[in-house]
Order: sequence, then structure tokens, then C-alpha cells
Amino acid sequence: MNDKLKMWRDKAGLSQQEVAERAGENVLTQKQVSRIEQAPLSQNLELVLAYLRIVAPEKIQEFITDCLHAQLNTSSLNQNYTQQKENMMRNKKELIQYLENSIATLSNTSNPFIKNSSIAKDIAELKDNLKDIHAKPVLSAMGPSDAGKSTLLNYILGSEILPAKWQPATCLVTLLMHTQDKPNYLDAHKSVFIFKTGFKPHMIFDQKMLADYLIDSGGKELIKTYGEKDENDNVLNPQAYMVVVFESFPILENIWLLDTPGQLIEPEMYDDIEGSSSEEILNDKAKAMSAISLVDGLIFASATTKFMRDEDPYFLQNILMHKVPLEGDKPLANLIILKTHSYDQITAEANNATFRTAANHLTKTFSQTLYDEWEHQLNHPSHPQKLQRPDAAVWASRMLPFFRENNRYCEDFDARLKEVINYLLANRTALINSRVETINKRIHHRIALALQELQQSSRSVQEKKEDIERQDARFREGSGALIARFTEISNQCPRYAEEDIERIRDIFYSLCNEESMYRFIDNQFEDKDEAKRAINKALGNHFESKFRRVMEESTRRFSLEVESVVQAWQKIVPSAHGAASEGMPQTDISLSATSDFDAYSAFVGGMAGLTSFGAMAGYVATISSNLGAYILVGKAAGVLTSLGITSSVTTLPTLVAATGGPVAWGVAIAAVVGLLVYRLFANWKKALAKSVVKGLESSSTLSNVETDITRYWQDSRKALAASVDSLKAETDAFIKHLYSEANIEYQQQDIAEAGQILTTIKNNLGGEAK
Repeated sequence: MNDKLKMWRDKAGLSQQEVAERAGENVLTQKQVSRIEQAPLSQNLELVLAYLRIVAPEKIQEFITDCLHAQLNTSSLNQNYTQQKENMMRNKKELIQYLENSIATLSNTSNPFIKNSSIAKDIAELKDNLKDIHAKPVLSAMGPSDAGKSTLLNYILGSEILPAKWQPATCLVTLLMHTQDKPNYLDAHKSVFIFKTGFKPHMIFDQKMLADYLIDSGGKELIKTYGEKDENDNVLNPQAYMVVVFESFPILENIWLLDTPGQLIEPEMYDDIEGSSSEEILNDKAKAMSAISLVDGLIFASATTKFMRDEDPYFLQNILMHKVPLEGDKPLANLIILKTHSYDQITAEANNATFRTAANHLTKTFSQTLYDEWEHQLNHPSHPQKLQRPDAAVWASRMLPFFRENNRYCEDFDARLKEVINYLLANRTALINSRVETINKRIHHRIALALQELQQSSRSVQEKKEDIERQDARFREGSGALIARFTEISNQCPRYAEEDIERIRDIFYSLCNEESMYRFIDNQFEDKDEAKRAINKALGNHFESKFRRVMEESTRRFSLEVESVVQAWQKIVPSAHGAASEGMPQTDISLSATSDFDAYSAFVGGMAGLTSFGAMAGYVATISSNLGAYILVGKAAGVLTSLGITSSVTTLPTLVAATGGPVAWGVAIAAVVGLLVYRLFANWKKALAKSVVKGLESSSTLSNVETDITRYWQDSRKALAASVDSLKAETDAFIKHLYSEANIEYQQQDIAEAGQILTTIKNNLGGEAK
């Protein structure tokens, strides 16, 4: 097709420059004309039509016909990804249809046992748990402001939707979704939606949550209105966090694309932005850093002129520290590192030599901080993985040259992009299949539980009441001690804060002397200029990793304490089937799968509406495994959605960041050090160490960290108190319901009819439940 375009232009007797001049400078440039002729299908259609109106207006219909044929004969990006996705889609559709049919059957019957049972509500809540199952993997292009990441995203989209220069003042996270993902409750005539801080992409499928976070909606003019500062350096709405744009680009059929604010990395950029306070800088950077937790796949762009030198390795490290590898044995499978602006004059040998040098540098830089962090995160008690530490050869294999005008580079990038997308889709499919299988199991056990209850319902009213009274007495006797344990855990929070502060002080002061700082610099840097440019990022990442580890360890201890009490509570709550429950099989889902009361959901549901969870986010992480074995329902499901646990691999540090916890300590330290002016002489490492130590000692960084930790544990106490109150209230309401149920005497024909209904629902589930 590109040969046709050139032939038509030659026939018209026009050069590329003449076509651009006739179109007008504001419409086409010579470079755009060249791109259109090289790859017309990947260009903006309006620009292609402007080109055709000049060179061959009579050929427009022929061109459109050719486009349609090419589109039909070209598989989508994930061309090798077919059967697995089809199976997943079929399983998902069948499960949703089964749930809807079961809910309808249970809701429409007049059978008194079914009416009084909670099974219809329980199955409806399980269906609600599938709302976010339609979410797609999120791919992002990140990099310094000079790396051309928006140009890269435009290339991927085949459109100039994003400004070629995304200004530092742009302070919104931009997420591109396909129009087919747009729920019918959103205005069909609007394509842009602005959301406040706390919004997660999968919330788009939850109408209530979406309404809670939505600020404004309209056309693309809103991106500039909310995303850029006015002439007085003010933003229209400081709460504006993410803009979701619905488009019909083919790649969005498989993934969502995310663009982060330009100020993700470079606080020094603000030196030239008049009126920007350090608080504004940290707030913008915190926004951008929180967006990292949403990303499943990453394209990191680094310019040819300083490829993976200076601050770029530390920027990449900062991103990767917030993302646990999807698989420990393939930690870089979801990463592409692009050497952008790789002009044609640069030979393949020169590119490969650059990649080898960069890979060696990354291996040295990441060998401690990043790899240690990954190993720590992958060593999760419930599903530990071993990290295969990437060597220089593995890092080099993830690097590619990129220049939009070089067809070979574009083809190589396209092939690698397909690999990454296929990998992300395969992982996403595995997670969804796991969720579907878990819900199948949960339904199977819930029906079995209902049948057990039905058997017990034939007992006399007196017998049932006496059984509930015995269980209630046992519960009242045991619950007092458990409430006391909850109180004890709450009272330990100030001690946790003191211990964390003490440990973090030790870490801070261990480097706040010239000798230790000299050793740190000597180990990290060989070049003076690189050290001046990147010392702030290196120190920020170092402290961030150490500080986070402290918070993780204390949070895990707290979470295990809480978990043991909730588990004990679940065991002593009365049940409608009384002693019969002891004979029911244990499952790999949860204790509540064999009980008609779910202590976990009742407990976690108490945090609904809170914005800061403290260490209670860690508790939720211990019982929830990313689309995995445990399903929380009711208000608790909303808490999981708020945390983002249900949509992607979520780490404890990410949860802390998502719930009002300390997120930007490393950023704050980097900002302090980055604003220092170094005068380095012969012994530059000693001079640099002295200057950095002086800057850290005179800053308020440590004091701010201590304040954050104190608030974190205060938030933990508040969230724990709300959860305990909810657990007590839900349990009391449930026991009251049991007494009411015990007073009902069912007729034999009602029991028989209920048995038929439940058996039919069970049989309809068929062999899907394993």
C-alpha cells in the first residue's frame, strides 16, 4: 500500500516537501508525509486523507477499501494468543450466566426455606466479585522527559493523540481504554473522564465507586483543563488524579495504555518552573509513583545521548522496586528498554556495544537494592518464588534501538511488543481462570452448606433453639477473650511506631557520616559528573528500600496477630447446622466456606469508607491473594477494590501507598540531595560525601518520616477499631437471625421443594466445580 502512495505522488509530480506545503504547515510536515508513505496504516487517518486530497483525491475510496482488506487480513497484536483466551472468555461467560440464572431461580421462588436462607444474597455477592474481571493488563511507557515516551505511545497507537511534548506541568495520569470497555452507564457522547485520587482502572466496572471518584466528563479539552497549570501556576482541581480516555485503537482491544506525568523523575525540572513548592513537587511525584502500582508491563525509554546513564538507571530502579516480577524465574519478561532517537547513522555494532555497557552498569547498580527487594517480595509465605537474578546478558536482551523513521527498528519493536503483550495476557488469563475456579468452588460449597442446613431444618423448633443457645453461650464465653486480644493488639500500635522510628533513625544515621557516605559513593559511582547528577536518586532508592523493609516487617507482625484472632472468632461463631458442621469437609478457600457466617468479610467490611488503613492494609494482603484462593464479599469486596488488590499483583508497599501511608520518603530525600550545589575538587568523592551529609543533617527529612510513621500506626488503630466494631455488630445480627430461623417450623413439602431447587442449581454447576 505504501508503494501505491509513492506512485500516486510521483504521478502528481510532487515532492514530499511540496505535499506538505500545499497541505499547510499546520496540517502536514515533510516528516509526516514520509511517515504516511512508509506506514499509512499506523498513521492518523485524517492526516492520510489530507495527503490523499492533494496527491490523488480520486483514489481515496480505493485507499479505504485497501485499508479494510489489510485490517481483515492482519491479526491483532496478540496473534499467537488465541485458544487460551477463548477458553477463558467462554469459562467467564458461562460462570456469569450460571450465576445470573441461579440468582433468578432463587429470587423468584416462594419457597419459605429458600426465602429465609442467605444463599441468593451470597451468590449475588459472588457475582459482584466478578465485576473487575473484565479489566485488561496495563502497559506504560515511562522515562525522562527527553526520551520521547509520548511519541512512542503515539507510534503504538498509530495516532497523534498525545502531545509530542508532555509538559512538566501536566499533572494527570492518563489511561487509554478501548471504547468497547466503556460501561453503558457512562455518557455515550463523552470520551474523557476525570477521576480524583484513589481511583483504580478496574473501578470503571463498578458504577457506585466510579460515581464516588468521578470529577468531570466531556471531550478532550478536559485533559488540558485539568492537567495543566494556569498562568498563576494553579491547577483547576488539586484532587484530579487520572484522566481516562476511551478510544478505538486496535491495541486497546487487548491492553490499556498508561502515560504518567513528566515529573515522575526529575525534581530539578522544577528549577525552571516559577512558583513550584517542594510540597507540590512531592505531591506530583507521589501521584506518578502511585501510578506505577497500576502497571503490569513497562516500556522504559532512555535517550541515545545518555542511554541508561546518569539518573536513568535509578529512575528505572525506582519503578521496578514498586513492581514485583510476575514470575521469579522470568523477572524481566514484562519489560522493554528502548534506546530512543537511535538515528540511522548508528551501526548495529555500536548499538550492541552500548547495550553491553549499559547492561553491565545495571547489573552492578541493581545487584543489592533491587534484587534484594524482589527476593523479599517474592518470598511470600503462601506462594514463595525463587528469584533468578538477571545477569548482564539478560538485561542486554531486553534492550532495543528505536527510531520512528527506521522501519527495521519499528519491526523489531513491534515483534517484542507482541511478545510482552502475549505474556501479560497469558498471566492475566491465568489469574482470571483462578478467580473463576475459586468462585466455582465457593458456590459448590455454599450449596452443600445450604443442603446441610435443609437437613437440620427438619428438627423441632425446641431442638433447634437449644442448639443455638448452646452455641451462643460458647461464643459469648470465648469472644470476650478475643475482644481483649484485639484491644491488646491496638494498644501495641504506639510500640510498633516507636520501634520503627528507632530502626529508621539507625538506618538514616548509619549513612549520615562522611566515612559511610564516602563508601556508599565509592561503591556506586566511578565518574564524578554522573555522581553529581545521580547521587540523589541512588540515595533516595537506598533509603526507600531500607525504610520500606522496616515498615513491612512490623506490618506483617501486626497482620499475623490480627489474622490469628479473626480466625479464632470464625471458629466459635454459631452455625445454623450446629454440630453437623464438624463433619463437613475442609476446603482450601477459607474457614467461612463451611459456615454461613463469614468473619473475614464482616471484619474487613468495617473499613469501607476509610481512606487511610495503616497496617490494616497489610492484614487484607495476608488473606487476599490477587484473584486467588480467598473471596471476600459484601462491603469487604469494596475495600479490596479500593486497595486495588483484585486487579493486579499487589505488594505490601503498594498497599501502604494506596491507603494514605508514607509513599515518598525516598523521593523526599532525593529532592533534598538534588537541590544541593556541589563544588568538587581533586578528591571529589570525599567532597561529595561531606556535602551530602551536611544537606541531610540540615533537612527535616527524618522528622517528617517520624511523623509519617506515627500517623501510620494511628491509622492502623482507627482501622482496627472500625473492623472490630463491624465484626461484633455483624456477628450479633447473624446470631439474632439464627434465633429467628430456629422458631420457623417448615412443612415437609417445603423441605422437599427446597431440596429440588438446590439440587437443580448444584447439577447446573455440573463438573465445573473441582
